Amino acid sequence: MPTFKPFRGIRPSEDYVDIFPTHPLDNYTQEEINKKSQIDSSYIQMIKPYVVSKSKDVDRNLRKIRTNFEELVADRKLIQDNSSYYLYEQFLPNKTVYR
Repeated sequence: MPTFKPFRGIRPSEDYVDIFPTHPLDNYTQEEINKKSQIDSSYIQMIKPYVVSKSKDVDRNLRKIRTNFEELVADRKLIQDNSSYYLYEQFLPNKTVYR
């Protein structure tokens, strides 16, 4: 039997929930990624070093992404929930439901 354990998720605060979520990067054209990367406090802005960096230094890019993430947490744009259970449900246009 599976064991379910609560955890403390991190999510956008109420003020940023509309601009922060994103689809997988594969769903965007490069033009859309560039446009979204200009919006402050967006997911793509947070991972921008990965998306637009010309540097091959992966460690440097990952450190910058972590710094961006930590700044969003410090600014309370991303908040950590109390220990909770999370349920996920996704509805696709063709009426398929994933739970």
